[in-house]
Amino acid sequence: ASDGNTWIGTKYHGLFANKGSGFKQSKHPSLQNCVISSLCEDANKQIWISTIDQGIACIKGDEVVWVNEQDGLNSNVIYILQADQHGNV
Repeated sequence: ASDGNTWIGTKYHGLFANKGSGFKQSKHPSLQNCVISSLCEDANKQIWISTIDQGIACIKGDEVVWVNEQDGLNSNVIYILQADQHGNV
């Protein structure tokens, strides 16, 4: 990612980031028990997370914002996210 971190999403163990000093688990509890399927960075340097069971999450500073079926997604099963040439996810 542009912040220098290497991000890894896991199955039921959350999100990990490494900025050269070893991997550290994300402090966001809502990411702990989901199956992360892909990660993507947008033009605003926000990390977007797709999951197989809970929809899509976006890390905005210290907050995680979720979008799921209750918000209008057809399904909470999202396999991959990708940014376009302008950085829109």
